[in-house]
Amino acid sequence: MPNDLKEKLRILLSEGQLFNYSNFSDTKGIYDYPESYSLKYISWKTRVKSILGSEFGRDSPICQNYQEGEHIRVLGNDQGAFNVAHGYFLGALQSAVDVLEFTPPKKENKKITATKSSKIFVVHGHDDLLKGQVESLIKDFGLEPVILHREADEGRTIIEKFEKHSDVGFAIILLTPDDIGYPTTEESKVDKDKSKEFRSRQNVIFEFGYFVGKLGRNRVCCLYKENVTLPTDLGGVVYKKIRKEASEVALPIIKDLKALGYQINL
Repeated sequence: MPNDLKEKLRILLSEGQLFNYSNFSDTKGIYDYPESYSLKYISWKTRVKSILGSEFGRDSPICQNYQEGEHIRVLGNDQGAFNVAHGYFLGALQSAVDVLEFTPPKKENKKITATKSSKIFVVHGHDDLLKGQVESLIKDFGLEPVILHREADEGRTIIEKFEKHSDVGFAIILLTPDDIGYPTTEESKVDKDKSKEFRSRQNVIFEFGYFVGKLGRNRVCCLYKENVTLPTDLGGVVYKKIRKEASEVALPIIKDLKALGYQINL
């Protein structure tokens, strides 16, 4: 049964990865925002919720992570909201697969594995200087930073490579002002009159939601720079502001890691 269940979860995970902001809804409303879910997306979410609830219990951390995605208002909203909510759903499915593959279900909340306890995933955008500073900090702690583009491709697609290396116990998210966005209703305005927002890259927001769904909010730390727009639907995540460099938040990060049982070597 565990192997059969794991295969079902993997099929649902593969199905879920095919959905994006362009195809999860059949109808568009004001500002071209999605107005209703497509029948395929409803079917997929229903099956995910059912199998997670029946196999792991509706009060389990896995189902609670799924519910975090349900609480996010996706319809009538922009792509960032969909990415975060969908990241919760995919993260819950991946967590379920991990539980079956790596640890007995009854022991899933006791402690992180030896491999996970030394690895910290760094989600980043285009700020290479901050990325390098955080990478150095993690090494100074005696831990192993995981930065996706530094890992071997091994013939995998990007999502397959991401899934392989996301088997960690903690993630640090770098929200930096890499992109500029504004409502489509202001397209005709001159540049200086547009209500611009400085935003992180879309892959950063997706991976942010993924790790919150997979690890839980207490195992995700978000470092952000001034002026960047912060996700409004991720309450409970630890946010730390970077004014000049990453070393400013070294001590708070050490405290967070030690509270989770990490061995810090300084």
